[in-house]
Amino acid sequence: MIDKMDIKKENIKMKVTPEQSKQVQEICFELGISWDFGGNTLRVYEKLHYLYIINEELDWGVYGPYFEVVEAMEVSAEDFIRTKGFTISEEQEEPKPKALNNFNDYGFEADFEGEILKELTDHNGKKYFIGYNNSNNLLQAKTWTEDGKCWVGKLHDITYDLKPLKKLLKQVLLIKEDNEYELGYIACSIVRETEDDLKPYFENGWTYANLDEVSKLIKHKEDIKGEIDG
Repeated sequence: MIDKMDIKKENIKMKVTPEQSKQVQEICFELGISWDFGGNTLRVYEKLHYLYIINEELDWGVYGPYFEVVEAMEVSAEDFIRTKGFTISEEQEEPKPKALNNFNDYGFEADFEGEILKELTDHNGKKYFIGYNNSNNLLQAKTWTEDGKCWVGKLHDITYDLKPLKKLLKQVLLIKEDNEYELGYIACSIVRETEDDLKPYFENGWTYANLDEVSKLIKHKEDIKGEIDG
C-alpha cells in the first residue's frame, strides 16, 4: 500500500468501477484537481474503466491497451479513496461521515447527500419518487423508480441509483378463537416483513397473542409432550 503522496507532483493511473470512479472524482475536486478539458462535473459511465491524474489534471479512459502504456504510477482505487487521495496515512484515517439524506424513510439507502421530496404513482400504478441530490453544493433534480434506479429524462444515471434496504423478517404469534380446541383458540406463527403482510390474517379473525395466551400455549404443549413421553 502507498502511504502519503503528493498527487499534484506524481502522475498516477488507476482502474475503477463506476462507484469508485465517482468517489475518486469527488476527492480530486476537493483537492483542486479538475478535468483536463475543464470543469469539475461528475462523469460516471459503465464503460469508464480507467482514471488518470497527469500534470495535476484528471482524465478518463475506456481502453485497456492505452492504460498499460501511459507513463504513470498505477495505484489502487481502494487505497486512493481510503486515504483521500493519499493525503492521510493509514493511522490518520477517519470514519466516513454518514451522508445526509432521507432515503431510508422510503426503503432505500445511498452514500450521497440528497432528499426524496415526494412519492407519486404513474399511469400504470407504479410508484416513483422525485427529489434531488447535492453535489458540491449544487442541487440536481432527480427521479427514482420504485426499484431505486435514477433517471434524468430518458437517461439512466447509475451514479445516483438507490439501493433497496434489506427487509427485516419478524416472527409473530397469532391466535384465532376455535372452541373445538381445548384452549378455545388455535395459534400460528407467522414470519412477516411488514404489517401489511398480516392484513389477510386480521381480516379472517386472527389477532396477536398476548403474554397470558402464549404462556398457556407453552404449558399446553408441555402437558401434551409429558403425556406422550409417559
